[in-house]
Amino acid sequence: MDEEMKGFLTDLDVQRGKYRLLLELVKEQDALIRAKQFDALMRLFERKRAVMEEIEQVERRMAPVKAKWPEVREAMAEGERKEVETLLNDVGELLKELLHLEEEGRRTMEEQQKGNAG
Repeated sequence: MDEEMKGFLTDLDVQRGKYRLLLELVKEQDALIRAKQFDALMRLFERKRAVMEEIEQVERRMAPVKAKWPEVREAMAEGERKEVETLLNDVGELLKELLHLEEEGRRTMEEQQKGNAG
């Protein structure tokens, strides 16, 4: 495995960890929304923003390999390919869960706003 690929795998694992952290923050966000703790929610939004910036930095580092992904994938040994696919699947599942929880949080906020308006 060359250095570029090692760096990519490391970054992919870092990205997975950042998404896990973001997932925990989204869960905390939901609890704060339900408890109407808006000051704490604003602080949490800042933490989420910082994590998302870190994810962006990792994405930028990964971009060169992603740009040539078909060729890179073909050149990988079977074991490397499985390792990468496992990491990519994990990240994909985390993203699905994040989107679902963010949507639930959005709906909860809308319901609370309707309740306050009425």
